[in-house]
Amino acid sequence: MSRDNILRMHAYLIVGNNQISIDKEVRLIVKKTKSDFIEFPVAKVKDTRELGKYLKLSINSKTAIFIKNIDKSTTEASNAFLKNLEEPQKNIIFILTARNEYGVIPTILSRCQLIRTGYQDTLTNKNDAKSFLTLTVAEKLLEVSKIKARDEAISYMQNLISSLHLLLIGEVPTIRISKVISEAQNTLKALNANGNVNLQLANFAISI
Repeated sequence: MSRDNILRMHAYLIVGNNQISIDKEVRLIVKKTKSDFIEFPVAKVKDTRELGKYLKLSINSKTAIFIKNIDKSTTEASNAFLKNLEEPQKNIIFILTARNEYGVIPTILSRCQLIRTGYQDTLTNKNDAKSFLTLTVAEKLLEVSKIKARDEAISYMQNLISSLHLLLIGEVPTIRISKVISEAQNTLKALNANGNVNLQLANFAISI
């Protein structure tokens, strides 16, 4: 990312699961834009309301609003935050982070400079996708049945999507891989929208 891009944009989405790399990118943006730094959560609608109250104030100095894990925000919170992103104050920039862009609603994604940073190979690699695709339907159902918590299910699907994309890039593209990615993205959206964890994962395992 060039200096010119940093100075021109008002919103950045840093994608990755390596916290050291993410922190480095955040510091770079804050330094290049010569901004003050303030962190806000945007997990729920009430969080976006608090952010909205802050943004109604007269802010005279360049300020970076830092929002962690926008991909874990509820759909309602993301849509509410979008209003702040669409019409920012002159001195405001937004720095968002996410494990990957597939859990971020498209309207937010389209308004951000996307910055992909380091991934930890132990968490996601194309071999994960290869192993998953070789399982029978019964084996897939058994694997996903071990996942109970929503956060765990979302993380599992995000890692699988990243792994599938790595496989798609590194191997000869196939219709099957593209179909699995599409189904995985639909499942992730349903999970983020509070769909039943067991039901969504089971439907995913059966559909592919």
